[in-house]
Amino acid sequence: MPGGFFIYKADKSEEILFANDEFIKIFECEDFDDFMSYTGGTFYGVVHPDDLKRVEAQIILQIESPDNQDKLDYVQYRIKTKTGRVRYIEDFGRHVTSGNGDLFYVFAVDLKDKSNRHDVDILTGLLNRENFLNNANLILKNLSKPDKLGMAFVWFNIDNFKLYNKRFGFERGNDLLREASYELSSFFPDGLVSRFADDHFVVFTTFNYKQDGLDAEFELEEIQSKLAALNKNAALRFRAGIYFPSYNEDEEAQTACDRAKLACDRIKNNHSVNYCVYNEKLTSKLIKYQDIIDALDNAIINSSIKIYYQPIVRLLNGKICELEALARWNDNKLGFISPGDFIPALEKYHDIHKLDIFMINQVCKDYKARRVRGLPLVPVSINLSRMDFELCDIFNEVEKAVKDSEMPKNMLKIEITESIDLRGEDLNILRLGIEKFKLNGYEVWMDDFGSGYSSLNVLKDYNFDTIKFDMKFLSDFGTSDKSKFIINSNLSMAKQMGIQSLAEGVETQEQLEYLKNIGFEKAQGYLFSKPAPLDEIFNLNNLEIEDFRDTQYYEELGGIDLPNQENMQRSISRVNYTIALVKPMALIEIRDGELIFLAANDVFKEKIWDLKFNFNLSSSNSDILLFKKLILDAANKARPQQFSAFVNCEQYNISMTPIAQSRETKAKAYLIICESEY
Repeated sequence: MPGGFFIYKADKSEEILFANDEFIKIFECEDFDDFMSYTGGTFYGVVHPDDLKRVEAQIILQIESPDNQDKLDYVQYRIKTKTGRVRYIEDFGRHVTSGNGDLFYVFAVDLKDKSNRHDVDILTGLLNRENFLNNANLILKNLSKPDKLGMAFVWFNIDNFKLYNKRFGFERGNDLLREASYELSSFFPDGLVSRFADDHFVVFTTFNYKQDGLDAEFELEEIQSKLAALNKNAALRFRAGIYFPSYNEDEEAQTACDRAKLACDRIKNNHSVNYCVYNEKLTSKLIKYQDIIDALDNAIINSSIKIYYQPIVRLLNGKICELEALARWNDNKLGFISPGDFIPALEKYHDIHKLDIFMINQVCKDYKARRVRGLPLVPVSINLSRMDFELCDIFNEVEKAVKDSEMPKNMLKIEITESIDLRGEDLNILRLGIEKFKLNGYEVWMDDFGSGYSSLNVLKDYNFDTIKFDMKFLSDFGTSDKSKFIINSNLSMAKQMGIQSLAEGVETQEQLEYLKNIGFEKAQGYLFSKPAPLDEIFNLNNLEIEDFRDTQYYEELGGIDLPNQENMQRSISRVNYTIALVKPMALIEIRDGELIFLAANDVFKEKIWDLKFNFNLSSSNSDILLFKKLILDAANKARPQQFSAFVNCEQYNISMTPIAQSRETKAKAYLIICESEY
């Protein structure tokens, strides 16, 4: 056995009484006297000072446990050798009472030496990866074809293990891994059992499986119950991927493990399934993913990945107010790769940050190029993966790119997908990252709101400036009112919280009209334009560019929620009470002496407008012309105004209140409320 032995007093002095030559060598000391001089002759001098309090507390806790009849302890800590090297020590101790008083007998191992000399996992005592693969390969080569029937590689993950570590601490996490390894070894006494890394275990054993899955499910349920019994304070379970070796004599254990892992990963986000059996479709997916990973670096260098932009339109004025930057990959060898393929692949293999950093830098360069040429500009949103916050310092990457391009921070928006609510991840890292962006002047948006399971929790726990609604809600637009109710109520909630609203995936004019009627602020989708190179977006014939100086002004207006009679009618349609009537209300704008209607509720459109009364008031109706004149006259006065007008054969008392003004363009907005005299 590698390692050394020493004895020290179990009292306040912690005086060392003995140390053998092997332990002295760990400290790179010449002899016992040299060792005693270097450490001060005490256990205090053995342990790294930063680890001492923790180690002493753990030892006392373990030996005083009523279940520890043998007074054994196990701890890990650092030491600093005489030459200044830091080493990691594994310490197995026993508390002994003898004629010499209370003592600790300790066997200590340098973890590096142990891992170098033994084919076992340091933490659990199971076979390590290399030893497992070697033994599994020997078994595979010696098995005849019939004997392979029923043999399986099973890849196990402990669900929510990262969350368990965060909640209970790494020591408890290590204890759980040791206990889980014991349960797996007990359940598969004749199999090879290994801990590959973290909470990943692999077993090579005979495994009963039928096409209906009942036998496999029964066996795995037994394992699940044992794992759940390890800690009643946390919901713990194994997920398993199962691979049955082929009759191919050249098949390697590593390939078999990869396939079992692929099957396990397939059910990562499916909380109703505990195991998955590998099939050939997963192999083609694995090969595709690997091709993408292998091609990424060259694709960035040779510009196979390009930035396309999709316009975001403000519904109050119908103009482009922002753009979303999107990656398009047309590879020299692989051809066109869909974002639906390369984004999951890059996230799975933890390379997504490379793409996102490239996107950040390219967007900033595009901004600088247009600014230098004196061309129009609008803010751009970029998508960040939640993994960026773990894989790199994404905030500093953005800061550096913005600084190098002299891009104002209000011209760059940070989008994060709603999948941030994935269970089992360290969400605190992401929360702190979002707050850091906001504290330093960036807007942060939530993408795909409504596509996940916990949209409202995400809004509660995170501080967003804009939420992008997933328009899959309106996929059955013509046949179901439920999706409209959901969109409408969530929009009203967002306005009350001071969050801007953006609908993505808008494809039909009918959808657009509905979104405008209920008060959405912005929209994007194929109805306006497909993603395209930047210069093409600025040259679209059907869309103008918003004057960036009006942004703050329009954002103030977008937060106003005009009450809707139809919504009130629906909300109390099952109750036999008199329904209160919503007053006709509208938002108007005076710009360069011209009157423009920006938005109105359904009652205003029904009562005030007629078929000739459109947004630009280009009607020859005398009532409308007089109504327009009264509004323009009232706009010349600073305070809220009230006047009467006769419209569509009905007399109205009208109040007109100024609510926003653009300092740069001098545009003014007013809220008009109409009340019938009858």
